[in-house]
Amino acid sequence: GDTVMGVFLDTYQNLTLKAVMGLRWLSDTCHDIRLLIKMDDDVFFNVHKFFYNYWRKMPYSKRTNSIHCNLWHNAQVFRTGKWKVEKGLFANSSYNFPYCSGFFVVISSNLINTLYKHSKTIDFFWIDDVFLYGMVTEAVGGVRFYQLGAKEELVSDSYETFQKCIIKGRRCRTWAVLTDGEGEFDAEYKRRFSRTSLSKQNVVKSS
Repeated sequence: GDTVMGVFLDTYQNLTLKAVMGLRWLSDTCHDIRLLIKMDDDVFFNVHKFFYNYWRKMPYSKRTNSIHCNLWHNAQVFRTGKWKVEKGLFANSSYNFPYCSGFFVVISSNLINTLYKHSKTIDFFWIDDVFLYGMVTEAVGGVRFYQLGAKEELVSDSYETFQKCIIKGRRCRTWAVLTDGEGEFDAEYKRRFSRTSLSKQNVVKSS
């Protein structure tokens, strides 16, 4: 795949710039994509489950002007810690608009250029999830959100919760999980790979 590079420091506080840069590149370069899946590099994603159990069954009306994600409503504005926001930057104690967790977001193709254009019209906010999937979508207006997290359990930001889901076997609906470091990601990869290898061995033995 392509590696897209921008002229700015690659820091946590500049993730918003990186996200907007990605939208600009897609707007300028890719005009025939059907959807955009944006996910962090530590997310384990079951592509087959997503397309066959979710996206393929989605009516066309929900594939346009829509964003599918782990959605937050009236989320707290943190004044300390990793996501500290000064009152001078955002005075409210909670975000008065819905926004997506950025670890896994599905965006309909017709919104890509629209989001990019509107991102240039509002003040910069360093938390990319809040800015791009909250402030910008609020400015766009009419964007439909579809919940993948919470009770839907299609995506999870907790690997521990996902482990409990796995016990259900095929009844586990989750197809994207945020892992905590290389250890969890590698463990999940090995578990899936071992299961696939075992299945192939059984097929060979049966034949």
